[in-house]
Amino acid sequence: MATSDSAGAASPDASISTASKSNSLAANVNIATKEEPPGFAHAGAFKINEQWATAVRYEVNTKDGGFTNGTVKFVNGRQQLAAVKIESREEAVEILGERNVNNIEAGKGKEKNSALGTVKGKLQSEHLAYEDAYTPDKRPENSIEAGTDREVGELNTEAAAWVAQRREKMAQSRQQLRQNEHIAEAEDITVSSRRPDPNIDMPLAK
Repeated sequence: MATSDSAGAASPDASISTASKSNSLAANVNIATKEEPPGFAHAGAFKINEQWATAVRYEVNTKDGGFTNGTVKFVNGRQQLAAVKIESREEAVEILGERNVNNIEAGKGKEKNSALGTVKGKLQSEHLAYEDAYTPDKRPENSIEAGTDREVGELNTEAAAWVAQRREKMAQSRQQLRQNEHIAEAEDITVSSRRPDPNIDMPLAK
């Protein structure tokens, strides 16, 4: 006859299942709180706008098997973290990374009802390569580029002021030159009026 201790003991399978659920719950909590999931292997998670997504839903247009444009949505469970409309393959690579774009083009996670020329599906698990990216509206300002832009703006302002000063000085120089020319012309007229006319005979001395 089985004792009460053996009847009340949990089976090994039940213990493993409980531990698995606990680990899964802990991973979801960490993803939601922007912390790196335990045992993270750079696959099955995507960091977008400083938040952890566990899948990327996509609906994109293709041409000759290549990504052209479309929409991608970053989700964590049922929660949508971000969505972005992508206009080119280059932009897709910038946001999703080359591996994820290749997986979309290869039809990884593709739904069966995708229309011709359109690929619709979801990247997750081993098909979702890790990236740390931002959507265009959340991209942080590059402090180096911003500083360079400010410096260029200041230089442009200084250059414009210097050009304005040079123009003003040149205008003053031209005005002074014209005044000097007028004075010189007036002096020539005065001197000429005092000179004797060579055509008039001078009286001979007696």
